[in-house]
Amino acid sequence: MKCFWILESASSQSPGQERILPDGCTEIVFHTGDPFEQYNADGKTERQPLTVLVGQIRGHLLIKPTGTVRVLGIRFWPGDAYPFISAPQYEVAGQILPLDSILGRISRELHSRIADASDPAESVKHIERLLLSRLNLFQHLDDGLLKTTALILQSGGTVPVESLADKMGISLRKLTGCSTLELG
Repeated sequence: MKCFWILESASSQSPGQERILPDGCTEIVFHTGDPFEQYNADGKTERQPLTVLVGQIRGHLLIKPTGTVRVLGIRFWPGDAYPFISAPQYEVAGQILPLDSILGRISRELHSRIADASDPAESVKHIERLLLSRLNLFQHLDDGLLKTTALILQSGGTVPVESLADKMGISLRKLTGCSTLELG
């Protein structure tokens, strides 16, 4: 996990549209105030669910608060979300999904606990407990996948595939044959 983040403001202080740029990260976002409005590429707007999974975005995203802003987010490094959401990155990339479509009842219970928390530190503790319990359930994380992801991140995403295969000690053919790696 990369970080937790919190955004709060009263409805009279809410900014206009915000442009979110791609950063390669997957996020889980909990709206405990009013949900945000999302501007889609087709020109339509929609209200975000109270709890969302934001896959790696491919282009900018426009959002706007609709009232009181109380948001808590979890940002995962590229490749790190898989043990917690059990969905391959390529399946959620470019999408903003209701978290309960991924986690079901757990998502709704966690949102309720976060909304009822006395302060942000208590909210973070609830999230940490859930993440640790899901990590404990996760059977096996491929060390080769972790190493590959780390090398890609260290290079800023610019490592040539041939160099990556060499550093991994595998053939280029084997590496390119793994084009459906579940990176997160």
